[in-house]
Amino acid sequence: YALLLPSGNDAAVALAEHFGSHFPPPPPEDPQLEQWPPDGAIARFVGHMNRLAQRIGLRSDGSAGTRRSTFFVSPHGMGNDRNVSCCSDLIRISQRAMQFALFRKVVATVKFRAEAREDMGRASTKHWANTNLLLRSGLQDRYDGVKTGWIPNVHCRREGGCLVTRV
Repeated sequence: YALLLPSGNDAAVALAEHFGSHFPPPPPEDPQLEQWPPDGAIARFVGHMNRLAQRIGLRSDGSAGTRRSTFFVSPHGMGNDRNVSCCSDLIRISQRAMQFALFRKVVATVKFRAEAREDMGRASTKHWANTNLLLRSGLQDRYDGVKTGWIPNVHCRREGGCLVTRV
């Protein structure tokens, strides 16, 4: 919920830090990951994101003459002009993610509250609201969710981005 409702970049980094050590290091042909220690958890996580993107057909293998349509250099996609994707890949990512019941449930959630433990064991309550205004429009039964927002380097025909939707 912390990742998907508020577009939580901090949650993306936390997930990468926690799970990244379970993946192999990124291949040496991904030098754009130099902002992270090469054997660190975040580089491993992002490397896994790129391997998964390639495995499901979202990007080329980088061979001569081919262009990568989706390439990640951070777990959250922001603050770096080298994170790239295209509208058709965003559609494919969304379609694939919507196959999972938990993902469908989370992205359709308007608000969520969770109890958390802070440093030194102090309890606190975290609140997240979905940034997708369509879900808060009174017509939420007509919308599935997924994400809203702006991604700086989405390749599209016109400047300004793309809209990923299902009719």
